[in-house]
Amino acid sequence: MNQAKAMLDALMGPQRDAGRKGKKDASDDWKDKAVCKQFLVGCCPFDKEGLGGVQKLNLPSCSKIHSELIRNRFAEHADGAGDSKLRAEYEEDMVKDIEEALQEREKFRQREKDRMKNDPRFQTLLSEDKQRIEKLREDSAINMNKAKELEAMAMPYGGNNFNSIMAELYAAARDLSEEADAANRQALKRVQQSYEPQTCDVCGTGYMTAAEQAAHLNGRVHEGYAQVQDTFEKLQKGKNKRASRDDRSKSRSRSKDARQEAREDARSGGGRSRADDNDRSRSRGRGKGKDARRDVRDVRDVRDVRDVKEKTGRPQREERGRRSRYEDEHEDEPPRRSRRPAYDDDYDAPPPRRSPEPPRRGRR
Repeated sequence: MNQAKAMLDALMGPQRDAGRKGKKDASDDWKDKAVCKQFLVGCCPFDKEGLGGVQKLNLPSCSKIHSELIRNRFAEHADGAGDSKLRAEYEEDMVKDIEEALQEREKFRQREKDRMKNDPRFQTLLSEDKQRIEKLREDSAINMNKAKELEAMAMPYGGNNFNSIMAELYAAARDLSEEADAANRQALKRVQQSYEPQTCDVCGTGYMTAAEQAAHLNGRVHEGYAQVQDTFEKLQKGKNKRASRDDRSKSRSRSKDARQEAREDARSGGGRSRADDNDRSRSRGRGKGKDARRDVRDVRDVRDVRDVKEKTGRPQREERGRRSRYEDEHEDEPPRRSRRPAYDDDYDAPPPRRSPEPPRRGRR
């Protein structure tokens, strides 16, 4: 009964009976305590369908609900947005669980290395090498037995006549035994070179052949750690991006506060702040730029007027409107000299004489 209820909760959510009286809204079923919050924001490393409960991993098993339907409802909620504080809290808890799982992966990797060092396949010889070594040991044993039998037969008679034969048999047995030992060492070396013990970078599983490597890729441990590693990398990228954005905003706020404080200090002290000077210099620079552009336009207008005059002999209408008729008629004449006498700078010129005013007529 409990198992069936857990399956229904995982498929439909704990608020599947929301239509009944007294039940909560089904859209908020992610708030239930029975729902795994780490699964809502990414993945749960201790999920029973993933790494949780694996015998060769010392990881706990999460007994809470892991439902894709509930995770989609959480993503549609305001608290499931990317910049939500609640989502950030859930992600922090998930990061702690992921770090624990990754630490266990390194321990599991070391256990796999120790296991492969003592693998019995390293001591298993090939069939042809095994037969050859056994034949050498049998021949060595035969010669040794013959030498012992001959020694036993020669003991009653002093054994002087069989010394040379016994020495040859003992030497042959010793040589065959040494040859068998050398062949055994060479065969074991070839066997060890045929295997390459390695561990997976993703899950830490050890394998010694290409077939074992291909087989472990579809295993529960490798798939679980691949998901955990991918989620952890995404969280780290998002965390670094948020940290850089916060640093930029803090830097801008600090510079703004510094400028504001400088202005306030300048106002209180009766002086000008550096920010005000910078603003004035920028406005002055813009004014200079406008004046330079205006001068360029004036030069272009003068050039245009000069070109028209050289071609037609008469100035443009716009220039004529700005000049008097007398100036147009006497343009080619040299300038007249002033009737006013020239004086030195040290001498004060007399005031100009005024013409006498005409007498006013009175009333008769």
